Amino acid sequence: MSLALAPPVIMAEVPKQPIGSATMESDGTIVMRLRMMQGAAVGDVEKRYVPGTSNYQTVRSHLPGLAPGKSVPVYNDWN
Repeated sequence: MSLALAPPVIMAEVPKQPIGSATMESDGTIVMRLRMMQGAAVGDVEKRYVPGTSNYQTVRSHLPGLAPGKSVPVYNDWN
């Protein structure tokens, strides 16, 4: 008896969708504007991270390409 294996199924990767944006002000402050949706509920938040505060470097490390005067998308993929 011979068993044949089915070829592997290749799934197309679904592009990540941003949950908001982050902008760096001229003084280095990071301003994040985020939107979360669950069912019919929608929540918007603006969070500011000033250089030297406790979470600043952690947040900054998750935002490649962010520089003064620039904005980048924010994705919900932090662990």
